[in-house]
Amino acid sequence: METRQLKEKLAEFDVIDRKGFSFLDIVNAIRSLPESAEKTYEQLAFAFVDGSGKCWKTYYGPTRESLDSDGSHKAFFPDISMITSDAIAYWETRADEVQNPLLKMRYTGLVLDFKKKVTGVSPDFRKIRYSHLVASLNVAKGEFFRYERQNMEAVRHGLKMAVSINDTQLIDCAVRILVNFDRKYSTDDNFNCARVLLEELVEFRKFFTEFEEDVLLNHLKRFNRLEQKALKEGRTTDRFAHDLYEETKMLAEFYKATKQNEKIKPFIDRLVQAVKVSFELKGGLWSQGMIEKMQRLYRKYHLYKEANALYVDVRALGEKAKSEMHRHSFTITFQKKMMEEYWQWVFQGDDESRWNTFLLEYIPILEQEKKFQEEEERESPLYSLIPVFELDKNGVPINTIGTGEERKKQRFIQGIYQRMRLLNPILHEHMIKLEKMGLLNTDRIMNQVFNKDIPLIKEDQRNILKRGFDAYFAGDYIVACHLIIPQFESAIRNLCEMFNGEILRTQGKAENGSEYKSLEGLLEQLKDALGEDVATYYKVVFTETNGCNYRNLISHGLLFENDFNENMADRIVHAFLLLGQLVLLTWEKQKQRCNS
Repeated sequence: METRQLKEKLAEFDVIDRKGFSFLDIVNAIRSLPESAEKTYEQLAFAFVDGSGKCWKTYYGPTRESLDSDGSHKAFFPDISMITSDAIAYWETRADEVQNPLLKMRYTGLVLDFKKKVTGVSPDFRKIRYSHLVASLNVAKGEFFRYERQNMEAVRHGLKMAVSINDTQLIDCAVRILVNFDRKYSTDDNFNCARVLLEELVEFRKFFTEFEEDVLLNHLKRFNRLEQKALKEGRTTDRFAHDLYEETKMLAEFYKATKQNEKIKPFIDRLVQAVKVSFELKGGLWSQGMIEKMQRLYRKYHLYKEANALYVDVRALGEKAKSEMHRHSFTITFQKKMMEEYWQWVFQGDDESRWNTFLLEYIPILEQEKKFQEEEERESPLYSLIPVFELDKNGVPINTIGTGEERKKQRFIQGIYQRMRLLNPILHEHMIKLEKMGLLNTDRIMNQVFNKDIPLIKEDQRNILKRGFDAYFAGDYIVACHLIIPQFESAIRNLCEMFNGEILRTQGKAENGSEYKSLEGLLEQLKDALGEDVATYYKVVFTETNGCNYRNLISHGLLFENDFNENMADRIVHAFLLLGQLVLLTWEKQKQRCNS
């Protein structure tokens, strides 16, 4: 009874010329039917998504991906583990029965993708693979999917399969379907089909010989039309600037693939001039963003001189970009009782215990940070997808966080930095309390933490460091930061020598001599000695672009007077004191071993 009802519902869709239905329509149609194994197999069959199986090296893939509850690995829905050998056998039977191209494509595709993965047995070539290929092309040619994009995806899939088995007849069929889609749907407002056609032409050029000249001519005409619209109407709308940018990218890829690189630059040059017309309309931030995109386009084709020339425009737009930004502030309220309990905890024990707690309490623990950030990503998944753009004091973009191959590291470092900033008020209060207790002052630092027995600070540099700490306790943070940071770098260099590390590197060729390694390089070299938590902390404070980056910002004169505040000085002093304490403990242990 249940099976008959299911078949009747499915038969409503299995009409050879029925088009435009979605697989969700089928799922909804059978939802109220009694539960059965067959119903489960059907629901699972239509849960997978076309073209999303990259994670499994298949065509059909999960509807969604996410980290599992403990963040250790990705979870998928639906997952391959949900497919059984019985489900495969059922889909294989359905693949034989159905007539509708959409259904034929789906069932044959699932068997083709998953039969060997689930059962260990390869699917029959003619019965499954060839049938799936033909069904994919029939779906595209007849436009059985509801949306143009889905039909384009089907023909691209079919073309790749036809090329893989070198079936010239089916290859030609796929090519003509793509060309017809372009002719039917492509306009200056909608050129998704034109983009797909050109991408496939570039990848499988030898199969498009008959159409290449016409395809290129259409793109050139579209470029000219969009350019004229951007130049004439750019003061009232930016839509043509974006369309022209997309068209330029397509032409550039074509000329690169056909080894006509000399033709790329003129198109990007024309794009730049057309986009500039909309600068006044859209403002500084938009304009800087478009310039950055065009710089990336120049650089992609090794036109570095042209890309760098656009920095003149970036700087000219700086003040305008700054004026468009809005300051947002927020207040964090700490409960009095909670803070009292915290201070009671950190100041328990003797002076040595209090000192060590102070030094260790403000170091980011990487394992904890990973868990914090994974939890934040689960709670606010969209935030992790949005790039963060950083501007310098002149309104010039200097950094983008959350893009490229390093985006995960960028986000991780930025997360540590943001959490450190939230703790700055507590760190400052902690240091004030230690100062009142007599545990934090210049004499104690120079005589105990950096005493003369430890070769961390050179004798001729001790007075420089002392003056830096004197300035810090006097509230002269400009002097303090300028004096202490170079001594920290010198101390790290000395520490490298103590551990027999390398502090020099060759300048290109060996005959050019040597130069000192960067602080970043020295910290990487000391990662094992310091521990990864401490080494990362130092990078975030001193050298990471996505962190505080104090060493580099000060060295290059990129900070203003009000940037030299207690937050900066506290972190720099804390980091240096931590280094001194770590070396002091190591040195004392070595002395004890020598004496014993």
